[in-house]
Amino acid sequence: AARELIADEQDALFELVGRSMLDGLPLAIEQVGAYMIRAKSGCSFVSYKERYLTRRVRLFSIPGSKFSDDHRRSVETTWVLNLEQLRQTEPEGHILKLLYTMVCCRAGVPIPVELIEQMIRQLAGAQADADDNCADRIEDWVDFELCSRASLLRLHDDGDRARSYSMHRLLQEVVVQHRDRDHDPQTAGQYFQVAVHAAGALAMRWHTSKIWNAVGQGRTQLIGLLPHLSELSCCKSTNFGSATVTAMWEATALGAQVALYITHEYDTAFQLCGQLAQLRTDDDDVSHMTDCHRLRLLILGTV
Repeated sequence: AARELIADEQDALFELVGRSMLDGLPLAIEQVGAYMIRAKSGCSFVSYKERYLTRRVRLFSIPGSKFSDDHRRSVETTWVLNLEQLRQTEPEGHILKLLYTMVCCRAGVPIPVELIEQMIRQLAGAQADADDNCADRIEDWVDFELCSRASLLRLHDDGDRARSYSMHRLLQEVVVQHRDRDHDPQTAGQYFQVAVHAAGALAMRWHTSKIWNAVGQGRTQLIGLLPHLSELSCCKSTNFGSATVTAMWEATALGAQVALYITHEYDTAFQLCGQLAQLRTDDDDVSHMTDCHRLRLLILGTV
C-alpha cells in the first residue's frame, strides 16, 4: 500500500510539473511549494493536483480573461490557490489591497520599504507622519514574512543598503488582471491614488538640500524610488482631486531632483519637469511653476 501511495504521489508530481500543467515554470512551482508547506493538515501532490485542476476550470470559465499564455495561466491558478489559503488566516484582505497598490509602481523593479510603509499608512487610514505606534500598526496590518513565505513578495536586503521588496513581473501581470477584473475602473483607480499619496507623503520628507547631501542608505533609497516616481507621474487622468494632484506634484518634483542631482539622468529629469508643467494644484500654483522653470534651467545648463 505504501509503494502504491508513493507511486501515486510520483505520478501526480510528474504530471503537475509537466507540460500539460505547470510546464516546469519556476515561479509556479515555487508557489506550489509555498502552498504545501503552509497547509496545516498536510497536502499531498495528488490532492494539490486535484485542487489545481478544479480551480483552473473555475478560473478560466470566467469571461473576459486576458491571459492565453500557458505560463500566465499556471501562475494565475497557483496564485489564486495561495490567496485562498491566505484568506483563512488573513480575512480582511490587507495583503491583497497592498498588492493592488504595489502593482501601480514600475514593473519588475524592487520597491523601497519606506514607500511600501507609506502605502500601508494610506490604506490603513493612518497619518503619514510617523509616531511611536506606527511600526506596530504596519506590522499588524500586513505580515511581510507571510508574504515572502507565500512567494508573493521577495525581500532584498543587502546589508547597509536600504531594504526593498519586489514582485515577479509575471505575478505582477496576474495581480493587475485580477484587480481590474474584480473592480470597476473607479475603484481600481483608487489604488493608484493610494500609491500617489504614499509617494507624495514620502517626498515631503525630503527637500533640495537633503537631496544634494544624501549619502549611504538615504541615497540608495532615493535611487530606488526614482523608477516608481517616474511611473506614478505618467498618469494622464484629469479626474483626480486637488489632494491627489498635490501629492503627484510632490512625488514628480522629487523624482526630477533625484534624476538631476543623484543619478544624473537628465532626459528623465527633463521629462518629469514636463509632467510638472502639466499639473495644476490649489496650493500656490505660481510657486510651483517657478520651481518647475528653475529645474528646467538647471537641467539645460547641466547637459
